[in-house]
Amino acid sequence: SQALAEEPARQLALWRAVGALRTARGQHLQARDLLARAWEAHGERDGLSPRDRANLYHEWAMAVLAVEGPDAARPMLARSVEEHRTLLGDDHPDVAIALGDLASAESDPEERARLLAESRRIRERLGMDTGVGLALQFNQEGTSLFQEGRMGEALASFEGALDALADHFPPDHPNRLAVMANVAASLTALGRWREAEPLLMEIRDRGAVAAPPGQRAGAMELMGVNLANQGRLAEAEDQFRRSLALARDSAEARLPNTYRNLGALLGLMGRPEEGLPLLDSALTLLAARGGGDHGSAAVMRVQRAQLLSDLGRTEVGLAEARAATAEVRAALPETNGSRAEAELRTGIMALQARRPDAAAEWFAASLAGAHASHPPGHPA
Repeated sequence: SQALAEEPARQLALWRAVGALRTARGQHLQARDLLARAWEAHGERDGLSPRDRANLYHEWAMAVLAVEGPDAARPMLARSVEEHRTLLGDDHPDVAIALGDLASAESDPEERARLLAESRRIRERLGMDTGVGLALQFNQEGTSLFQEGRMGEALASFEGALDALADHFPPDHPNRLAVMANVAASLTALGRWREAEPLLMEIRDRGAVAAPPGQRAGAMELMGVNLANQGRLAEAEDQFRRSLALARDSAEARLPNTYRNLGALLGLMGRPEEGLPLLDSALTLLAARGGGDHGSAAVMRVQRAQLLSDLGRTEVGLAEARAATAEVRAALPETNGSRAEAELRTGIMALQARRPDAAAEWFAASLAGAHASHPPGHPA
């Protein structure tokens, strides 16, 4: 309205509140666009306090992280850290939180560890190492460890976060369910699929009332991954399709990954002609939203290449897979399981193209990566 437009602080407060609501519901795409509009309208103009301006920019950066991935969000989050430091000094809770958020977008393990250590030191000096503050710290550190492929340590951190939240939120609170999803994701990565399954069922069932749609869609998708890993392919397809339906309605930022997982599953089920359009949709959506992080897009292209090979276009598929796997290797460390998977898929395509020597090289690289990314005894 005209009156609201003439009061920048009120208008900004409304936009930020709606953006926070969209984020809580898992509607990250709408939140990103709304916060971008708010920044365009108010971020560089007079009428806002420096603190409000810094907070708005950080919220926008986090929405960009959810939709476009770490490569797009990293410079924004770095700027946010510096702005909060300039405004608030080094020893402030908002600075500690901003450092942890920047760490979640950092691809270099040493720099990520440095940022988390600095965030931890601030929290300890300010006495933020109890309750919800401790849970946030554990969750950020678990996310960092997960990205490095250190799944056992990530699991311990996420379990610590869940314990820290137990006295502050009821079992069906979205914050507890979000951390529970991280625990389940770590168990899945460790090959402990049966242990992850009841947690995912709890998120799905408890979340039917309390959790945001995006969180429920994520639980269904991870359940599909678990079922596929156990060879229960028809059940996995059902979970992926349920997740896709929910994501289409209310959690669009999840769509590229869900399309990708369903498309790859259909290829595994001998239906590559159905899977290929889904991988194409995933890549198109990812490109429209900024491309995501470099490694994820390249992994999707390897999966798409395998579907081409399965459809008889072996030379085209192998050429695309080799190019995409080179990008995966440049973007992801050897400890990341997606890298070993990309190498394995490329080896399979080399066999399909009747190039056994090349296949053997890819399989050897994948085996080395599997040893690096999975603990002894992992099913992979």
